Amino acid sequence: MISQKDNNLVNILNEPKHRQKALTLARSLSLVRQQLSLKLIIETIVSQRDRWFLWYPVAVIAGISAYFTLPREPHFLVFVVAAIIAAISLWVLVSSRVTLKLLLTFCLLLGFMAAKVRTEIVEPKTLLATTPTTQITGWVERFEKKQGRRSRIVLHLEKAEGIKPSALPDLVRLSGKAPSTQLFYGDRITFRGRMFPLPTPTQPRGYDFGRKLWFEGVGATGFFYGKVVRTGKTDHGSWSFKAQLQKLRHMIAGRLLEAIPGKTGTVAVALIIGDRGAMDKTDAENLRKAGLAHILAISGLHMSLVAGGMFWLVRALLALSGPLVLNFPIKKWAAISGILTGLFYLLISGASIATQRAFIMLLIMFVAILADRPAISMRNLAIAALLIAIARPEAVLSAGFQMSFMAVVGLIGFYEITRAWRIRKGPVLNNRSSLLRWTGKGSGFFLSIATTTLIASIFTGLPAAYHFNTIALFSLAGNIFALPVVSLIVMPGAILTVLLMPLGLEFIGAGIMQTGIDLVLNHAQTIAGLPNSQIFMPRLEVLSAILVALGMIWLCLWRDWLKTLAIIPLAIGLFTINASRQPDILVSKFGRNVAIRDQGGMLVLADSKKSRFDVGHWLVANGEGISLKQAAARKGWRCEANVCSASVADKTIVYLKKGAKPQKQICSRLDMIISAEPLGNICKSVLIRIDRFDLWRNGSHAIYLEQGKARVETATGYRGHRPWVQTPIARRKILINPQQFKRPFKGKKRPTEKQRAASL
Repeated sequence: MISQKDNNLVNILNEPKHRQKALTLARSLSLVRQQLSLKLIIETIVSQRDRWFLWYPVAVIAGISAYFTLPREPHFLVFVVAAIIAAISLWVLVSSRVTLKLLLTFCLLLGFMAAKVRTEIVEPKTLLATTPTTQITGWVERFEKKQGRRSRIVLHLEKAEGIKPSALPDLVRLSGKAPSTQLFYGDRITFRGRMFPLPTPTQPRGYDFGRKLWFEGVGATGFFYGKVVRTGKTDHGSWSFKAQLQKLRHMIAGRLLEAIPGKTGTVAVALIIGDRGAMDKTDAENLRKAGLAHILAISGLHMSLVAGGMFWLVRALLALSGPLVLNFPIKKWAAISGILTGLFYLLISGASIATQRAFIMLLIMFVAILADRPAISMRNLAIAALLIAIARPEAVLSAGFQMSFMAVVGLIGFYEITRAWRIRKGPVLNNRSSLLRWTGKGSGFFLSIATTTLIASIFTGLPAAYHFNTIALFSLAGNIFALPVVSLIVMPGAILTVLLMPLGLEFIGAGIMQTGIDLVLNHAQTIAGLPNSQIFMPRLEVLSAILVALGMIWLCLWRDWLKTLAIIPLAIGLFTINASRQPDILVSKFGRNVAIRDQGGMLVLADSKKSRFDVGHWLVANGEGISLKQAAARKGWRCEANVCSASVADKTIVYLKKGAKPQKQICSRLDMIISAEPLGNICKSVLIRIDRFDLWRNGSHAIYLEQGKARVETATGYRGHRPWVQTPIARRKILINPQQFKRPFKGKKRPTEKQRAASL
C-alpha cells in the first residue's frame, strides 16, 4: 500500500517546476555516474599523458617504502628477480607502445632496487656492546657546536685503549662539552670517552634514529669527557675540499657574529650557513610555535631569493650597457651567475635534503634558460624527487624530505589552477583602471603570502603531525608578517653581507639583516605567547597518513575533473587517521622508567626524572605537551622505595626500579612484573615477565591489553631482521683484557656516571 507520505511526494513531483528539477538532478547523477565509470577514468588518464612523468617519483618512493617496511632483509635472489622484471619492463617500453602500468611497475622496482643497492653500499661496521670509559683517538670528519656549551664530533676511529680493533666501528658520533679550540676535517684528536651501540626507537613503532645514523655511515654513538687534545693533522686534513669548506663556513660564522652580536647573530648564522647549534633555545621554540621554523630550514624560499636575486641583479647591471644587450646573451650570463651562486649557497649551508631539492629545481630552470627552453615547475619537482630518491633512498623516510616535497607539490598544484583562471580572466583584469590594477597588485602580494602559507601549512601539516605530533595553530598569522620581512629585508641583507665580506664591509649588509631578524623574532615571540599556539596530536595511523598523502598528491598531479577522485583516499584516510591502538604500558630501554595509561588515555609515569629523552617522546606521541613531573604526579602508581605497583585494565603490575632486590614473595597474585634488574629464576610463573636482559636484547617494550589478553611488542621485534638492527653482545667480548676494566673503586657502592665524569 502507498502511504499518505508517498502520495504527497508523488503530487509534489508531478508539479512542473519540481518535475524539471528532478529531471535536471537525474541527468546530473547520470553524468556523474558516467564520468566515474572505470573506462572513462582510464581514458582520461591516458589523455593526460603529459602528466605521467609526475607519477614516476611517486612509484619510486613507493618501491623504496616497500623495501623498508619488510620485516626481513630480502634475499639476493629477490633482488635478482626484481632486476629481471625491471629489465623486461624497460625492454617492452622501449620496443613497443608505452603504457602507464608498465612505467609505474618499472619505477616501483627501480625504487626497491635503489634502496637495496644503497643498503649494500653503505653497510657500516657497528659497535655491538657498550664500552667502558677509555682513551679514544681518531680524526675529525665533522664538528658542530650545539646549544649552550655542548658540541658534537663525528670521528673516524683509529683506536680505543683496551678495545679490540675488530670490534670498533669506522665512524662514531660523540657529544660533550665544547673544546676550547675549533676542530676541522682531518684534525687528529684524543680524549677520554665512552661509546654505545646505535640507539633503538624510544618505543615500538617509533622513529628509528639508529637507522638514520646507520645510513650516514655511523656505527656508534657516545660521549667525551674532559679535555680534547689535538695532536696534529692526518693526510686527509692537510688540504682537502671538506677541510677548506669547513674553514670557510667557520670564518663566515665568526665574521657574522662580530657584525651581529648576541642571539640575533646566531639566527643570521643559521640562515646563511645552516648551523642552528648556537641558536637560543627560546628563540627556536618561539619560531616553531609561530609556524616559522621553515625560515631556519634552508629550502626553496632561501635558494630562490639568493640564486634568483643574483640572476636578477646581474641581468639588471648588464642591461645598463646597450652594446652588451644588443650583442651578447646577457640573460644566459645571468643564469650562469645564478647557478654558481646557488651552488655556493648549497655548499656553505650544509646541503640538507630541502636545500638539495631547491637547488636541483633552480638548476633545471637555469639550464632551460641556457637551452632556450621553457621550465615546467612540477616537472622540475619530479626530477628533483627522482634524483634524491634514487641517490639517497633512506631520505624518503625523513621529515625533511616529506615536508619539503609535499609543500612544493601543494603550492605548484594551487598556482597551476590560479594561472589557468588568470588566463581565462586576463582580458577582464587588464581592462581595469590603473588605480585598481595597482591596488590589486598590492593586496595580491599579501593575499599570495597568506594563500602560500595556508597551502604550505595544509600540505606540511600531515608529515609534521606524523613525525613531530605538533601543529602550529597560528602559522598563518606568523607568516603573513614574517615572510615579507624575510623576503625584502633579511635575505637581501644576507646576500649583501656575504658579497661585502671580502672587502671587510659586511657590517653594511649585517645591519639590514639584523633589523629584519629582530622584527621576525619579536613577532614570533608575540605569536608563540598566544594561548594554544602549539597543539599536540596523538600518533597517527601509518596507513591512514599514506592515504591522505596520496589523496593530496592525486589532487595536485592530475588535471580537470580527475582531481575530484582524490576525495576517496582523503575521506578514508582522515576518517581512520586516529584509529591506531595505543599501548597500555610502555617500558623504556633498560627499564629506567615505565608508563601506564589511565582511564582517560593519559600516561602516568613511575618516575619523574629517569629516561627523560625516551619519556619525552612518549608524552608527545600521546598528544601531551607536559613535563615528566606532571605526568608522574597523576594517580596510578603506588611506590615504596624502589618497588612500584599499579593496576591496569584489571591486571596487577609490579615495577622494580634499579637497585631493587627481587624477592619471591612479591610474585604472588601478579599478572606482570617489570624489572630494571635481572630476575633470574624469580617469578617464572608470572604471565608477563620483563627484566633487564629482555630490555637489553630487545629494547623498549609496549604492552597492549585487549579483551583480558596481553600482547607484547618490542622495538627490536618491530624493526625486524635488517642490516641496521644489531644483536647486542656482552661487553667482555669486545675487551682485550676484561680484567683491566674491573671496578677500581673500593666499597660496595658503584659510582654514578656523574662521579665517573668528575673523576676524569
